Amino acid sequence: MFKHIFIYRLKVLLRSKSMIFWTLFFPIALSILFYFAFSGLRTTDSFHSIPVAYVEETENPVFSSLLEVLSQENELFDLTVMDESTAKDALESNEITGYFQSKETVTLKVASNGMDQSILKSFLDRYEQTSATIERIALTSDLSALDWDALYEDTPVSINQTPISNSELDLILSFFYALIAMTCFYGGYFGLEEIIHIQGDLSKLGARLNISPVHKLKTLLYSLSASAFIVILEMSVFLLFLSTVLKV
Repeated sequence: MFKHIFIYRLKVLLRSKSMIFWTLFFPIALSILFYFAFSGLRTTDSFHSIPVAYVEETENPVFSSLLEVLSQENELFDLTVMDESTAKDALESNEITGYFQSKETVTLKVASNGMDQSILKSFLDRYEQTSATIERIALTSDLSALDWDALYEDTPVSINQTPISNSELDLILSFFYALIAMTCFYGGYFGLEEIIHIQGDLSKLGARLNISPVHKLKTLLYSLSASAFIVILEMSVFLLFLSTVLKV
């Protein structure tokens, strides 16, 4: 009886074109799309320090100190102090991405649009917002009671970062892991199909199954075995495609 029901349900499920498409061919098509969409991200250049100049016509020790920290400790900027004419020549010859000029306010000069220029603009906007906030607080509050030395003391770090492996993290693989999880989730539709198939009040076939001499639980288990076999087969094909064809 198991063999009969198993083969019968196997044939019925394999003839369901929509189920096979959404549980096998759609994930394969989506994996190909992911491969071509994200494969170029592995070959992109790593982050580099942005070449920038600083023209200080009006003394601004806070901003100049901030630039030095970001260029020496964080290596965000490759900073060079220049006069205005030299900075303009360097900008026109693409030796620098842009230059900050300190007068009454700090301004930014760039020659084109791009990622580096956007980073410089975001940095300057954040600096101006923070400076305005500090000035507003200083005008409305009494800051004489603050212990400024304590604000600059190093805070003890109680968390140690320990890598669990020596391999480098590949963020692109997370998309394919999510795709594998989605494919497993889609496999649950086969089980849902079996539940609907055995309900006597939903179809004439279900009514005949409920009055058959075979126990309903056995029929359900045998049918679920056929569904599980198809899901395992589809997942094997999908994983084989990822590992051998796409070499993910």
